[in-house]
Amino acid sequence: MMHRIYPIINLESSDELDIQFIAKVLTTLCPEYLQLRMKKSSTEDIVKTADKIIKIRNDLGVKTKIFINDSVEAAVKSCADGVHIGQEDDSFEKIKARYPLLKIGLSTHNTEQVEKASLLDLEYIGFGPVFKTSTKKDHSPVVGNIVEKAVLLSRHSVVFIGGINKKNIESLPQSDNIMYAVVSALNEFL
Repeated sequence: MMHRIYPIINLESSDELDIQFIAKVLTTLCPEYLQLRMKKSSTEDIVKTADKIIKIRNDLGVKTKIFINDSVEAAVKSCADGVHIGQEDDSFEKIKARYPLLKIGLSTHNTEQVEKASLLDLEYIGFGPVFKTSTKKDHSPVVGNIVEKAVLLSRHSVVFIGGINKKNIESLPQSDNIMYAVVSALNEFL
């Protein structure tokens, strides 16, 4: 089965953006979503980078939806398709009230959060970390033992996240409504 990869482009600044790499990710993986994560950058730098990624997507004629991690402001200013928020970010209701057309993905870390997320009009939920990961220093405990329950509880597509690579992806459930977020190991799938 072909795995539905959800690429996360993790950058410190717009200077790190590799246009050829983004084009390869978009054309090789044909992902439904691509997320831009720039945790330490200014809104302006995130917008600048998102604009470049959106232009690459449009020039290639692919249908990948571009999501911005955590920054509603950058998502709106760049005309990205959506924003991915965590449990600590602005509430779903607050964002939807202000930007009704903005698509939203939400991180979840336990079955209670998955159940609450199922009541919201989300694009998808992120669920993890499913394995230990180096990209999040202060992450929740690994949830690998409850991934199947999370899939059963969610009315949305589920994006597994956290330490996923070519070797361990096979140990996760597979179905049409599951995607796999890949950050550090993205080259393994190209």
